[in-house]
Amino acid sequence: MVSMKLTLVIPCYNAEKYLVKTLTSVLREKNDEVEVIAINDGSKDDTEKILELYRDKIQIIHQANAGQAATLNCGWKMAGGEWLGYLSADDELKSGFFQTMLREIGQYPQIDIFYPDYELTDENSEVLRAVPTPDFVLADLVVNMICQPGPGAIFIQKVFADLGGWNPELRQTPDFDFWLRASRKFSFRRVPQVLAQFRVHEDSQSFQASNSAKSEEPLRLM
Repeated sequence: MVSMKLTLVIPCYNAEKYLVKTLTSVLREKNDEVEVIAINDGSKDDTEKILELYRDKIQIIHQANAGQAATLNCGWKMAGGEWLGYLSADDELKSGFFQTMLREIGQYPQIDIFYPDYELTDENSEVLRAVPTPDFVLADLVVNMICQPGPGAIFIQKVFADLGGWNPELRQTPDFDFWLRASRKFSFRRVPQVLAQFRVHEDSQSFQASNSAKSEEPLRLM
């Protein structure tokens, strides 16, 4: 595959409710420097039908259910981009995301990982509040378990090649684990601009009721 500047992977599982909004936010400013890979992870709703409507605009893959981490790893292995990113199928990108992030890459060639500020939205896409992400401080990540990168984070291909992607055995904290391992040898930079949206709704895994396995995972990870 011819190398592109940035590959964005969208894992989709039973995502019919918000998928059109998500893809619309991605495609409104997509350009030739951006590759989008959407992976249907064994959905049982109309996710497959919705994705097929976009086949002429993005790369689409259908697979048996493997979970978010394994699905992202699959997409990143196929990526043609020098830079990699991801977006949940119920989140959105803000106008100017690609332009701003690609500009940051050009301005700070020594940086391996970039992450922007974002907004929290409800199930109706109403903005609840803006979230200014913290500047990256290693002690906050390691000691205080503050996961600075959020929606819209991107990283150079060598980070994935070195770390092997997300750990499929983790259900609650695969992103935190990834950044924790990355912090050993790669550099981070916050982009102080709201460029993504994180949707809060009752079906979101992040806001579902906890149990002993979920509660113990961060402890096991640390």
